[in-house]
Order: sequence, then structure tokens, then C-alpha cells
Amino acid sequence: MDERTPTNSLFTLRILWGGYVMAVFIFNIIARIVVQKSSEAAYPLLVQILIGLSVVELVAVLVIQAKMGNSLPADTSSIFVPKLLQFALAESVAIYGLVLTFMDGNTQRLIYFSVAAIAGLLIAYPRR
Repeated sequence: MDERTPTNSLFTLRILWGGYVMAVFIFNIIARIVVQKSSEAAYPLLVQILIGLSVVELVAVLVIQAKMGNSLPADTSSIFVPKLLQFALAESVAIYGLVLTFMDGNTQRLIYFSVAAIAGLLIAYPRR
């Protein structure tokens, strides 16, 4: 049997998806352990830019999903790169929250970014 069967590609995508989801939770654990509350607030403009960028990236996840449709084609290797792009776009939202948390120590903001990232990853979940 060929190594690049559709089931094998789907399984690989699901393993990668799980890794991206776990990374979001690991970001939160690291932030809780490492970050100390700071009296300095993050730059308001930077916060607004990262929130805007997060919205744009989550819309991109939705657009890519709409173009691919909800069901996978028989040859899942053809959608491998778009799925990885969706995963990376969704996870970057959590990374923005982590950066802001390291800057001002506000772990509550990271939770909001993480929930948005998980929502984007759920939209991008590779299903049959």
C-alpha cells in the first residue's frame, strides 16, 4: 500500500492539529509560571494592532475554510498546505497574546487571545 494514502494524510493533519492546540495550552502554562505582574501597561497602540491583526488572521482562516469546503477531497495531500496555513494563522493569535502578556504581565488578556486561537483551530479541524 502506498504511504501517501488519504487516511494517512488525514491522520497526519489531525496529529499536527493536536500539536497546535496543545501549544496554545502550553503558552498559558508558561505565562502563569514565568510572568510576574507588571505595573507598566503594554503600549495601547501595539495592543490595538495585535487585536486587529488577530481578527484579520481569523477571517483568513474562515476564508480558507470556505474555499476548501467542509469535507476533505479523496486526495487529502492536495489540502495539506492550506490546512497548515490555517493552523499557523490561528496559533499566531495565541502568540500575540503571549507577547502582550510578557510585556505587561496581564495573563487575563492571554486567555482571550487563546480562546480566539482555539476557535480558529476548531474551524480548521481536518474532518472527513
